[in-house]
Amino acid sequence: MREHRGWLQTGAYWAMLACIVVVLISVCLPNTMLAWMRDHIAVFNLPMVWIENAESPVNLVHLILFVLLGVSIGLARPRWHARWVLLAIAVLGIGTELLQLGIPGRDPRIADAVVDIVGAAAGLLVVHGFRLLLDRIVGSTAKASDDPGRPT
Repeated sequence: MREHRGWLQTGAYWAMLACIVVVLISVCLPNTMLAWMRDHIAVFNLPMVWIENAESPVNLVHLILFVLLGVSIGLARPRWHARWVLLAIAVLGIGTELLQLGIPGRDPRIADAVVDIVGAAAGLLVVHGFRLLLDRIVGSTAKASDDPGRPT
């Protein structure tokens, strides 16, 4: 029997796949191709300029991408345990950094893999926090409506 998914979960599923594809494509491209994309594709260059101007001590591209990946996984697959998701993210983050060893102009960094894991954990935590808040709101509303002593 197939599980029914709502529009949010379906959209999050596609966002999760898109994030993974973006990670894999961006890692496999040499710097010359990335430079060409920045010169010729404005929609790609504009966010990169914003991120670079932020002058962050961490790699914001990695952080933003993996926070989005964590949020989309949390929404798309709510039953997946966070520890297994983070283990998969760690494998993805470390694997993509190792893959960069063979790509011209790329310099892999362990710090980027750590940022990937922290970003995904933050995304999962945001989804979990919203779920707890929603459960509390829905639970208190249902409790108030079930109270027989409450005047109507």
